[in-house]
Amino acid sequence: IVFFVSLPRTKDKPDDMDATLPHTPHEAQRGRILDTALALFRQRGVKAVTMDDVAHALTMSKRTLYQTFRDKEDLLLEAMKKARQADQAVMESIVAETNNVLETLLSAMERRMKEFETIAPAFFADITKYGRVIDYLDACERDDVEKVVDFLRRGVAQGYFRDDVDLYLFYDLLSGQIKRVVGRHIDDGRDIRYLFLNTIPVSLRGLATPKGQQLVDAFVEKYRRPATGSGV
Repeated sequence: IVFFVSLPRTKDKPDDMDATLPHTPHEAQRGRILDTALALFRQRGVKAVTMDDVAHALTMSKRTLYQTFRDKEDLLLEAMKKARQADQAVMESIVAETNNVLETLLSAMERRMKEFETIAPAFFADITKYGRVIDYLDACERDDVEKVVDFLRRGVAQGYFRDDVDLYLFYDLLSGQIKRVVGRHIDDGRDIRYLFLNTIPVSLRGLATPKGQQLVDAFVEKYRRPATGSGV
């Protein structure tokens, strides 16, 4: 139900949120609503935020808000789509800076790990209650399979990943592992950085060649810290 990495958009299949880019005053206002709502949802959890709260934060009438989004689920769904588009733009900039597939994945993981530290666990728990949102996230995960596997194949060609691993199976298991990490963060209140560093790099290290393992180990050493209140 969460993204680990949103790979760059393919140029022949633009994201379905391109229409929300602020080309007009109306679209700019729509984007401002989505950014404000998502920030509130992440800070407090979706359940704790009302449409009144969003309107108040925007100094906007609730009527105007409902003219743009019919309900909170609609608002959440569109905010998640806009966030995905932003993730893809960031990934494009990361890919432009380095041709190293493993460095790109570690940069994405670093960004996601730091981002999750700022998000209330209630947010992750709450979004599971919105069917349209979960359907969208599941569809994104299915759509990403070929892109991720192709990306990992580039890592094989670059000598960072082993060539004897089923990359489709690896991606499927990694996706499940990420969901479990977030689940432990929600259920047990465990430190998200501790959970990330003790799971995802372990899987990447298993996929990596000795050359790739050096990069993974350096990443873990850079960010590892004693767990506090993790219960581990």
